[in-house]
Amino acid sequence: PDLNYRNPAVVEAMKNVLRFWLGKGVDGFRIDAVPWLFEDEQLRDEPLSGWSQDDPLRPEYLNHIYTQDLPETVDMVYQWREVLDEYKKAKGGETRVLMTESWSALSVVQTYFNDSNGRLGSQMPFNFQLIMRLDQNSKASDYKTVIDSWLDAVPVGHAPNWVLGNHDKRRVASRMGGEHMADIMEMVELSMPGVSITYQGEELGMTDTDISWADTKDPSACQTNQNVYQQYTRDPARTPFQWDATANAGFTTASKPWLPVNSNYATINVDSEQKADKSHLKVFEELVKLRDDDDFHSSQFGTAVLGQSTFAIIRIANGRTYFTLVNLANAQDTVNVAELFTKFSTTKSFDTAVVRVASVSSKRTAKESVTLSSIQLDPYEGLLVQSGAKNCVAGLLLIF
Repeated sequence: PDLNYRNPAVVEAMKNVLRFWLGKGVDGFRIDAVPWLFEDEQLRDEPLSGWSQDDPLRPEYLNHIYTQDLPETVDMVYQWREVLDEYKKAKGGETRVLMTESWSALSVVQTYFNDSNGRLGSQMPFNFQLIMRLDQNSKASDYKTVIDSWLDAVPVGHAPNWVLGNHDKRRVASRMGGEHMADIMEMVELSMPGVSITYQGEELGMTDTDISWADTKDPSACQTNQNVYQQYTRDPARTPFQWDATANAGFTTASKPWLPVNSNYATINVDSEQKADKSHLKVFEELVKLRDDDDFHSSQFGTAVLGQSTFAIIRIANGRTYFTLVNLANAQDTVNVAELFTKFSTTKSFDTAVVRVASVSSKRTAKESVTLSSIQLDPYEGLLVQSGAKNCVAGLLLIF
């Protein structure tokens, strides 16, 4: 339903909904489609955008100046945050979290954190910049621009967050050019400071599933026809999670799931990847373990572009040094990682490092030594290496 948030009774009723679920013990709320909470008070028609395709069903057909990102919407998010904070003050316990979904411009998303008077809003306005601004053709410089712009936008005192995919967009591996990019993108995301958000299947390297017109369920596609539905459907990224190689990928014992299972489920599934010597799941698990290190929570952080096509994230704390290296090109590249000590570190530099995590595509293994002044990465290879004493950290992410 489209609720009228200009009606005080509706506003209070929705606040009571929040209070009801808080009373049931929920830890917070994910608010979907936030930008469209309010419409223009005069209910004016939106102007045509001048979009090249004459298709009124497409959002691009109109310029949404009267139904999207109105100032009242941000204020409502602040009011909801007040409900959560008041509940914590009255009942105690952990802070309840408010997460908001908005595909709006960065300048708009930024306002959901807080206003100039310190009034608080969403702790986690989803950061969709990695989805909106990066694709399989993006260069290392693009990664740096996108990541730095988000970090610059996050107000002081708030935690950044990172989203690689969700139920509205193509899966990461498919969107970024292939399964070989699954590890690379996870290495990028999980080397970042702040909160990482994983859509089911990303940790396995799951890919989009080809859905026929007959099997299509997404209302956005069903209201079209079989000639154009694939332009609108989001079903390919919504297929069942792949647990094992049994019928329906172990997702259900029903004769037929809601959406078809991807045909690659026999090899891309939790059971197979847990048993394999190397797998996307094991790469993901090792990265998550590393994020538990306190140095990832408190380290100095920076980005750089190295070599022909290398994006670098460097983290420094207590003398230990982490370098995450990923090759974005279908060609080898050799980089001098050691030069980043001069740029970012105030501690001594090191000549060698030890591999902590290697992508499925890498020929290297854990505990293998590398020379920091000259590291050659194969096409689409990803590495996370460590140097320095146990009490010394610098973290670096490289993407070719």
